[in-house]
Amino acid sequence: PMAAGLSMPAENLLLFRKKLNDFTTLTKEDLVEKVYIDVPMPIGYIKEELIEQLDLLEPFGKGNRKPLFAQKSLQIVRMWILGKNKNVLKMRLESPEGHQIDGLYFGDISSFIDQAVASYGQEVVDQVFQGRSHLMKIDTIYYPNCNEFQGQKILQIFIEHYQFSAIT
Repeated sequence: PMAAGLSMPAENLLLFRKKLNDFTTLTKEDLVEKVYIDVPMPIGYIKEELIEQLDLLEPFGKGNRKPLFAQKSLQIVRMWILGKNKNVLKMRLESPEGHQIDGLYFGDISSFIDQAVASYGQEVVDQVFQGRSHLMKIDTIYYPNCNEFQGQKILQIFIEHYQFSAIT
């Protein structure tokens, strides 16, 4: 239902593209990704029972969007790059109220680190990787999860979107 297609001679492609652009009413603002959250929720609210209740809402997909939550000003206590392909960024996060949780980011790690350096400087980023800085903070949109490994349950969040918090 979301797809469309057509066929045309290759020589008409440039004219077709020009006509589409001439008739569009889109603005630059229309092309900025909009991110919707279901509710701002401090990480301190995340408990096994909540995750079990969210699991009842599955399966998620086009008609059943996964609920997303948000919290601002999470301090990044420490970061690690994990995975055989170095494609997972794990962070130990702490809320302003002192609750800690692991956060996993599966997006573009190089871009994340570049933005961190641009916001806080290379020295602070290096210190966070060593667990020695308490300056770096991010605002997150996340989905909570419970990682079960060798009989142990660990609460964590999957970070869907982020931005670095303003330096105060």
